[in-house]
Amino acid sequence: MHATLQVSLRAALRGHRDVESIGPFLAAFDADDDSPFRNYAIPDEGAQPTAAAIECLRQVFARRNRLARLEFLPATAPAAEAALLQAGFVTEDRLPIMTCAPAQLRKLPAPSGISFTIADGSDELHQAASIQNASYGAPEPTAADVERLQRTVDAGGVVGLAHDATGSAVASGLVSAASNGFAEIAAVGVLPPWRRRGIATALTGTLSQAAIDRGVPILMLMAHQAEQAVYARAGFTVTSEIIFISSPA
Repeated sequence: MHATLQVSLRAALRGHRDVESIGPFLAAFDADDDSPFRNYAIPDEGAQPTAAAIECLRQVFARRNRLARLEFLPATAPAAEAALLQAGFVTEDRLPIMTCAPAQLRKLPAPSGISFTIADGSDELHQAASIQNASYGAPEPTAADVERLQRTVDAGGVVGLAHDATGSAVASGLVSAASNGFAEIAAVGVLPPWRRRGIATALTGTLSQAAIDRGVPILMLMAHQAEQAVYARAGFTVTSEIIFISSPA
């Protein structure tokens, strides 16, 4: 499972518009957003990078004015993790990866007064971008944020919204287009006044079902320790681990 997931993550990275191979690393960059979560690299499976290759990686990220950062499954490239740490990179976090096959998915009731829709059209995608940015402390969405969501939809992914009884959007999330048998649920965000009501769990279920209806064989997501129980209620189980590691500025 580790190797299959890593192949899927690399394939998804290749779907970015600006991708560069740097020795045993594949890196993707976003010219419109300097967020480290949109600019990062993945090592080849079994990679054993030299100090020179790691320095080259640093230089490419520096030239693009981006933090040198990687996301990968350490089980698939243990020598890469060791070499990066030896070169002065610092582990930001290690998160479980949870997966869910169609037979595992549990249908969850919507919280009282909450309904879910699949975003379709620029207005709804702008609402989704606004909620995601507000939920994660980012500025108001730009045209690039909306275009990014549109590309997700155009590629076969799903963007979902949760609405309150008045019809106002209060939560959003997305499922990426399937890649090598996996599709990732990401950017699930709930506006602060609506948190701890089960909306994120139910939205995850809605997104998952929509993706499964489109033929996605297995769903995956990254979860902080405190979120695991939330996603477990929707049928997700821990199957691997991902590391986030970067070079101090």
